[in-house]
Amino acid sequence: MQNLTTPKATLIGLSLIALAIATTPFTSGFVQPANAQSGIQKVIICDHLDPNVCAGVHWDFLTEKNALFTRAN
Repeated sequence: MQNLTTPKATLIGLSLIALAIATTPFTSGFVQPANAQSGIQKVIICDHLDPNVCAGVHWDFLTEKNALFTRAN
């Protein structure tokens, strides 16, 4: 087998991605949707060494996006 050049390898990689996207409607019937057992659940992520230090989300007015922060309970 000959070595692939960068353009040829990129073309093959993008072709595989396009093939995966194009076959999604045909393969979606094989996979069942996953749902939570009892509706929406709340999850909190805390430090395993100090359970009082947990992650949270707040609105950053400067970037106008949600931002993660660490807070102590």
